[in-house]
Amino acid sequence: MVIGLERIQFMTVIKLVSEKEAKGQVKEIYEDIRSFYKLDFVPKVFQAWANNPEKLAAKWNATKDAQQKMGKEKFHIIGLSTSLQTGCDYCINFHTRILQDEGYTDQELRLLIETISGMVASDLFVQGMQLEPDVKPIRVRLEEAA
Repeated sequence: MVIGLERIQFMTVIKLVSEKEAKGQVKEIYEDIRSFYKLDFVPKVFQAWANNPEKLAAKWNATKDAQQKMGKEKFHIIGLSTSLQTGCDYCINFHTRILQDEGYTDQELRLLIETISGMVASDLFVQGMQLEPDVKPIRVRLEEAA
């Protein structure tokens, strides 16, 4: 008998605002989310934020704005990297799905995850060795200084 491999059943700690219950601003944001991601549902993360419509609006506007400015692909690569660090299964699945929708193949996703894992291992090594930085970011770009 194998112990510990049962699928965990998740229960939220707060009531989500379902699409059927959504009204006014929340309903409008839900429609925008479905359209933006080309989904036929609203992801649960946004349904959780919807308990506070102002927070949902701020979170969605910031999320959408970042994706429009840097590109959906970069945004979700950062999201996947962060989610792998924090161990958030929901988030790993979400960002992976969006990258698949953006055209990422299984091989590309594997390479991306291998690269992220390798960088994490390198970072831990550098921290453990307490290496002093030998390359620092440019503080002021030359164009901005002129």
